Amino acid sequence: MPMNTLRALQVPAPEGDFFAGLRGRDDPAHARWARHDHFFCVSQARLLALVVRALDMRDHDSLVEVTQALFEEYGSGEREAVHSRLFARFCAALGVDTAQLPLSPREVQPGVLDYLQAIEAGYRSAEPGVMLATYCFLERSAVLSYPLMLARLQALGFTPEELIFFSTHVVQEAGHEQGALRMAARLVRSAQEVQGFQHQIARMQPAWTRFWAHFGAKPLPNPRPISF
Repeated sequence: MPMNTLRALQVPAPEGDFFAGLRGRDDPAHARWARHDHFFCVSQARLLALVVRALDMRDHDSLVEVTQALFEEYGSGEREAVHSRLFARFCAALGVDTAQLPLSPREVQPGVLDYLQAIEAGYRSAEPGVMLATYCFLERSAVLSYPLMLARLQALGFTPEELIFFSTHVVQEAGHEQGALRMAARLVRSAQEVQGFQHQIARMQPAWTRFWAHFGAKPLPNPRPISF
């Protein structure tokens, strides 16, 4: 199993630079990123249903893993705990008008949209190694990112209540990553599947980096329209 490909992943340099460069909780760059990440949060949650559809209906172990992740995205049955609502609470702490969330796709930067498209294409792939690599990548990237985010936002003076989205993900994503790795260990078997897995991880890393490249000091050009 090509787990070393996942273990080698690192937080993209633009992500680390973005959080290190925030001057305070009122930094305008903060709200700009949060509006886009809220859109990502809403959009990627819906895409998890594609993983459920791709799994064998008899593979109850894998179905439990993925539907648990999907259930938690939507608050484990609690409306106020839906992840996008928790993120909107953080956006409100930044002064974002949450009535304007989620953003229209026309307002979203191309790298964010392209990353979502890469996720969707991976989930829809007919190659099991590619689909599973995409899911594993998302879980691994979350495990790498959320502790960094939480620590930096705490240092900027946000309260535990304002940061519940991030603290929740630090805990939940660690479990999801382990479940994703167990799925890959069971299901990625042939040399072709292993190769597809490795190649997909390699494709996803630059897409993740391009997502973060938009959140520098200078706003990038307006994105093209796209629909979800």
